[in-house]
Amino acid sequence: FAPAGGGVYIDACGDFNGTAWGENIGWISFRSGVDNPFYVRTLWVSPIDTIAPVTEPDSPLLEWYNSDVSITLSATDCGYGATEVHYILDGGSEVVTPGSTATLSITTEGEYTLTYWSVDQEGNIESSTEVTIRIDKTPPAITIASPSDGATYFINQDLLADYTVTDSGSGVLFSTAPVSEGDPIDTSAEGSYTFMVSATDLAGNSNSVTHAFTIAYPGNIDPNNDGSQYAYAENVGWINFKPSFGPGVTMTDSAVTGYAWGENIGWINLSPTKGGVVNDGAGNLSGYAWGENVGWINFAPTTGGVTIDVQGNFDGWAWGENIGWIHFQNPSSPSYIVKTAWAPQPDVYQAHVLDFFDTSVNDGDLVGDGSGKSAEKRLDAVRKMIVRAGDLIEDDDIAEACEQLLDALEKTDGLWPPASPPDFVTGDAAEDLAEKIQNLMTLLGCE
Repeated sequence: FAPAGGGVYIDACGDFNGTAWGENIGWISFRSGVDNPFYVRTLWVSPIDTIAPVTEPDSPLLEWYNSDVSITLSATDCGYGATEVHYILDGGSEVVTPGSTATLSITTEGEYTLTYWSVDQEGNIESSTEVTIRIDKTPPAITIASPSDGATYFINQDLLADYTVTDSGSGVLFSTAPVSEGDPIDTSAEGSYTFMVSATDLAGNSNSVTHAFTIAYPGNIDPNNDGSQYAYAENVGWINFKPSFGPGVTMTDSAVTGYAWGENIGWINLSPTKGGVVNDGAGNLSGYAWGENVGWINFAPTTGGVTIDVQGNFDGWAWGENIGWIHFQNPSSPSYIVKTAWAPQPDVYQAHVLDFFDTSVNDGDLVGDGSGKSAEKRLDAVRKMIVRAGDLIEDDDIAEACEQLLDALEKTDGLWPPASPPDFVTGDAAEDLAEKIQNLMTLLGCE
């Protein structure tokens, strides 16, 4: 046990150290810390302590932390015990803590180098250990450019996902999204949708961003989604005013814009540069659309014309020089209609009613009922009711406007006799005037 070039001793921890020699078996080792570690330990310990303490954190250090870090360094010593724990944080001042434990806290994000060691009562100094401590409290940053939050996209519109996920601290561990960045988003079905991107970094911080968006048919045709979108051309078949591609068709107070689609004739531009379909504000259309394969289409031909009533229903006929008549409503088989969510503004329609009244009087199609000055007074009385209703609409006094219009309607409805009160006007335009007054009452919501 004490050969030349070897020898065995027991340290202050009771561990055997060194090598013995057997004449027939060679060298005998008492401990190894390499591939197959082993050691021999006894309860007896050496009174001479030459072994330095061993210092370790109270729990294994993580690669990354996502909150404040508190580390307790604990020193163990086989001899007479540790008397001091030393550490240096990030090249700062050396901190000496009496005893066998020391606790330090780090609260700020960043990467730190911690160097620590201990000293025992015999003055044995442990070799220093250096570890890295990383803190990242900030979750990944997520930006979604497309789809935009709250946006509405057209049915079958090309829409690519555009988003970024970054993390300036520990780095992104993984992220999830409905589709990969740059890939197309499904727009084949109308409805309300959400697009959520989630991400987690190496420190365990998580974040998610959600954008809500809508897929809808463009324009304002067929607002009830019941198929009220087709007109019929006698020579070329169906024309769809709510196609599944393109900008659709939009009715406004002044025009009809966008594109309709004919299966046999292609696109019809309702607002071409050198033409365009015009709305007078009361639902009477005029002007020209342009078919890429069939030329101009007239929405106010001499023997036809297209109108939109106060319920948004198209009616009447347009004329294409190369395709003939296009009909917008047919109640019989096969039934079809084009309907819009647009409706005339009450003040605009009131002006239309008044203009119709004056034109009909000038043309001799509307006269006062009776003879002489009595007829003139009755005619003037109905006009004043329509004018007064317009003033009340402008003042937002809808209830009184409805009363005025009801009075005017009862004096133009042709129900007297036997119903009362008696009619104040008569003539070829009287029935149409009564209908227009009733339409205005419908726009105002009169009971």
